[in-house]
Amino acid sequence: MKTFYFIAVLLLGAASAWAQAQISPSARFMLHRAMNSPSRSEAQATVLAIVDLDRNAAASADLLPGTEIVAERGTLALVRFPIDKTEELAALPQVRSISFGKEAMPLMNEARKASYVEPVLQGTGFDRTYRGEGVILGMMDSGLDPNHINFYNQDLSANRITWMATIYGTSGRLTEYKTPSEILAFSTENPQSTHATHVAGIMGGGYNRTATVATSATLTGLDTRRVPFYGVAPYAEMNLCAGDLYEENITLAAENVAQRAKAAGKPCVFNLSVGSVIGPHDGTDAYNRYMSELGKEMIICIAAGNDGNSPVSLQNDFATTPQIKTVLTRSDIAWNGVVEVWNSDATAFDISLEFVNSATGAVAWSVRIPTNKVLYISNSSDNTQGATHNTVFDKAFSSSSNVYATTETNAVNNRYMAQLQFDLTPLSGSSLVPVLTISGTAGKMNAYSQSVAGLGFGNTLTGNAPAAGYTAGNPSQSINNLAMADNIICVGAYLDRLVYPSLDGNSYGYNGYDDADVGHVAAFTSYGTSPSGRSLPDFCAPGMGVISSYSQYCAVKEEQLSARATTTENAPVGTTSRTNTWGIEAGTSMATPYVAGSVALLLEADPTLTVDKVRTLLSETSMKRTGRTDAEQAQWGAGAVNIQDAMLKLLGKPSAINGVNADTARRLSVTRYPGSVAAKVAGSSVVAARLYSVSGALAASAHTSGDEATLSTAGLSGGVYVLKVEAADGTPESRSIIIE
Repeated sequence: MKTFYFIAVLLLGAASAWAQAQISPSARFMLHRAMNSPSRSEAQATVLAIVDLDRNAAASADLLPGTEIVAERGTLALVRFPIDKTEELAALPQVRSISFGKEAMPLMNEARKASYVEPVLQGTGFDRTYRGEGVILGMMDSGLDPNHINFYNQDLSANRITWMATIYGTSGRLTEYKTPSEILAFSTENPQSTHATHVAGIMGGGYNRTATVATSATLTGLDTRRVPFYGVAPYAEMNLCAGDLYEENITLAAENVAQRAKAAGKPCVFNLSVGSVIGPHDGTDAYNRYMSELGKEMIICIAAGNDGNSPVSLQNDFATTPQIKTVLTRSDIAWNGVVEVWNSDATAFDISLEFVNSATGAVAWSVRIPTNKVLYISNSSDNTQGATHNTVFDKAFSSSSNVYATTETNAVNNRYMAQLQFDLTPLSGSSLVPVLTISGTAGKMNAYSQSVAGLGFGNTLTGNAPAAGYTAGNPSQSINNLAMADNIICVGAYLDRLVYPSLDGNSYGYNGYDDADVGHVAAFTSYGTSPSGRSLPDFCAPGMGVISSYSQYCAVKEEQLSARATTTENAPVGTTSRTNTWGIEAGTSMATPYVAGSVALLLEADPTLTVDKVRTLLSETSMKRTGRTDAEQAQWGAGAVNIQDAMLKLLGKPSAINGVNADTARRLSVTRYPGSVAAKVAGSSVVAARLYSVSGALAASAHTSGDEATLSTAGLSGGVYVLKVEAADGTPESRSIIIE
């Protein structure tokens, strides 16, 4: 790490407007809170920022006294400094932009079958097995229990997490855990979450010994047997980070993992099952560019996002529609989240925040968002300097409610933009709703919203009837903003199981959820298009009903658990044993580590693979899918990943599946039972089914009246088979399956 000292004397008065333009809106809002808090205690805080430096400017290596450059990539640097020095730092001639304060959100046995990982792990059709040996798996997430038995090696003698770190708050202080004893003494950084533990288990979990396991949903019950819920790369080494998910912390985590992998001389995959729809969606922001640089040294896999069925994006062409109005929607009690509006160029637009009576449509109060100045709206009881107060606001929202807003011409991409941060809790009986009115003369506008509380763009003031003059949003650009960066792989999710077994003795599932059906893309998969026309996500992997390890520190219901094992090898200090559990989760967060683990298998076979080669390999071998709608088609990307075919292609061998018949099933659903397979074509009066080996030999057949035929698989050798089905209308369909 480097510490630099600035020698020149700065005259900041004339430079303040310029300095404001260099500071990202989220950083500006955090700075405003710190500098205007009544106690001024926050002004003493230290922050970690991504700073874009002009290497050609005079004294480009010199910053302010006490400023610490933690890491550098190209023109970008991770810089730690006191927050009250932000404007002074931004005024330096060599500083082009400063970004901090923006947060991301945390967005297996059946899964391994669905995408043909099992033959690769077992070496079926290969000269050897591939299990991720010699590859480092990294990630940044929240809710990590590093001592779950799922992370130990096969003989349980050592934890495969050989290094981990935590990063809390906005200061970017990284605490390392380098030895087995240090890791064993660690519990968790977030007892309210199990997300990181689940994600890491999908990516590289390896426990395949006995436990109490809920049997298949068709044979409900409990059994003591081997845990089938291990991950994709069960022999890989893991370097994991956890903590607060600010983009600067994520960048610092990725930087550390990349440096460690480089020092060890090992290929590396970095998983990010977190993200944000907020951003310019053009790859120009500092976070995107820094991660793009890191993507040259390791394969970075990110989640597409879980907003594919939410109205989180909004588009408008000012040349044809000079003004657009939209209602901010919510799925929770409060409006809590962030909205960004971007024009396609530097042409300014006017944006006003209005508080509208939902019953009458009348505007109770309207505030215009200023340019290069922070607007802070709060309750009159708030003594923060510079706050804007109004009795309308006081009567409608709680005393802690507030809004931050600003507009600017972005210093990096020269596009005019606005950002608003909402924390609005309505009082009982309040009928006011927030509305954005955006007016412009030229340019094409894109707006984005993000919130754990379902913040979105709507056209209804009350009830379900659209209100005249209002425009609703859509999910067409709901994709994770980081997906726009170069050297990044973006992953969507599909459903590979409808029902999962639980330790409470029951079975649960997704029947009735957004037309959920096995083989269909998950409705929540975010999608979009890059400025270059690249369709995103790149492809999909299993992401609904995925069972993986749970943190023992996060309280969950028994119905969420599918396996439990008591072990001694990973017992916390001062104890003799601990309980390890496995449970269900859904999201592109689950699909992404599936691909990350799969990439580790490919890197074991060829450590020289680049991100472009990996993306091409997985795209070209993905099982092509046809969406039921245009949106579904976009969500699929190149299709469903097929790791077996990807490995065969990498090794120069013919496909084990597509050479017989690629998957074409759209109406066809397949259920595997012990000793049989059921093929169902909904609504058909007759079904004829045949099961073929990959060499083309007929293995089993069945013909029945009705919409479901059952084929016996008793006595068949384990491996990949192709199921061909013909329904009453004569349409042939097929599905590649694995018989165990």
